[in-house]
Amino acid sequence: PSGSSTVRYGIKQFRSTDNGLSWVETEGLVDDLGIEYGYTFDDAIIGNDIYMIVMTFPELEDKGHGRSVHMIKSSDNGSSWTHLKDLNDEFGFSFNESSIEVYQDGFFMVLRGDDNITRAFITDIDCNLIVWRSLSSEYDCIANIGRPKLFIENGNYYLMCRNVLSSTS
Repeated sequence: PSGSSTVRYGIKQFRSTDNGLSWVETEGLVDDLGIEYGYTFDDAIIGNDIYMIVMTFPELEDKGHGRSVHMIKSSDNGSSWTHLKDLNDEFGFSFNESSIEVYQDGFFMVLRGDDNITRAFITDIDCNLIVWRSLSSEYDCIANIGRPKLFIENGNYYLMCRNVLSSTS
């Protein structure tokens, strides 16, 4: 973009068919709608399906999404991707850094909003919103976060992140 020193090339993929002995570069990460993605955040695997949270950049695509976060799915080990949902549209706010884990029959996500509010979401398997909470509003120890990473240990969910404390702490 004009005036910007950042050049974004999109995601580069490399594939190995010999257990990592050699690698071949493949095309960029493009879904079935033709949207090219520039950044991956996190993924979850359910059976033979990979679900991945990815972000578009305005200079990489012309589908009207600009800079937004999407959920895509692959059922063939990442050879092709199906677009599931523009998560910014589904959740109704702008965000980027995000993490995902499988939760019951869908997903648990934690997102850093562009408004510096940290939110947690539960969705169904198609990423339709079921319920959400503002962690920033509910917990004095959280204002906003960076680089969230959810994980499960012994059936409990944990969030690791870079945290900025609220001004009331």
